[in-house]
Formats: sequence, structure tokens, C-alpha cells
Amino acid sequence: RLPSATVRPPWPPGHALHGLHLPAARRDPPGGAMAACILVKDDADLLSEWIPYHYHAMPLRDLVVAVDPGNTQSLDKLRDRWDRPDELGMSFAAWDDDVYLPAEFPRFPDLTHHKTELKKMEATSGHHYERQRYFFGACIEHLRARNRTWTLFLDSDEFLVFNAPHADD
Repeated sequence: RLPSATVRPPWPPGHALHGLHLPAARRDPPGGAMAACILVKDDADLLSEWIPYHYHAMPLRDLVVAVDPGNTQSLDKLRDRWDRPDELGMSFAAWDDDVYLPAEFPRFPDLTHHKTELKKMEATSGHHYERQRYFFGACIEHLRARNRTWTLFLDSDEFLVFNAPHADD
């Protein structure tokens, strides 16, 4: 049920990154690589910073993004830039709800029987947490099949930062 990886054509002639191929040790770091599972809604601008930061700092090499059904921003440019297993050692998958949610799971919460705004907000939050639970489970299975053992579960506005070492560390 999970989508298979797609291979993107190389960057076209004239593109700033045409002909770029990182050394094998950089594509598949000797200490292992990181993976990440992220749910997004209209976060293309945040992801354009998040991905390169974690690619270099972690090193992130597998990214699975669950796209909210209310999303209005395309991730195609980011996927075209970063889904480059041969050149960058990086895989980028964008999943919609059909990939990981059971067929009977409602795409949007039913708010018609909730009388107060608080109850509507609670129902919406509960629905999101259930989507998140299903997504993380499917993402973990997908990454396990790809032999990834280290996985980040962050939002696109959260960055994993290392503290600078001190003399007494």
C-alpha cells in the first residue's frame, strides 16, 4: 500500500546543480543517516529551510511528509530538488491521507453535532492526533523497510540543534 520510491531525472543542463554527485561517504554517511516523519499544512516555505539544515546537520537522508488535506501549497519543487537518491543520497516522499489512513477514517472531523467552539476545537485536535498516530506508524514501517534506525518526529518549524561542546563536557 505504501508508494514505492520514484527516481527523478538528473538536473537539466544549465541548472546550477547539473552534474552534482556527492561522494559515496557523503551520500551514505559512515555513522549512519537520519530519517524524518513530518505532517505539514502550507509549510513549503518552512520546509525550504528545514530540509537543507537537517540534510547537513544530521545528516538527514530520508524524509516522509504527510500533506494535510487542507494544504494549498505544492511540494513539487521541494520534492524535485531533494528526492535525489543517486546524486544526494536523499529520498523525499510526500504522502496524502490515502497512503496511510484506513479507508473508513474521515478526512475531516464532523463538527455538526458540537455546540460550542471549545468542543469543535477539541474534536479537531483529536482528529489531528489520530491522523498523526496513523501517519507515524506507517512512516516507521516505511523507514524500517529502508533500514533506517534513527528517525526524527518534528514539526517543520522545529529544528534539532546541537549544543556547542564545552571544556568540561
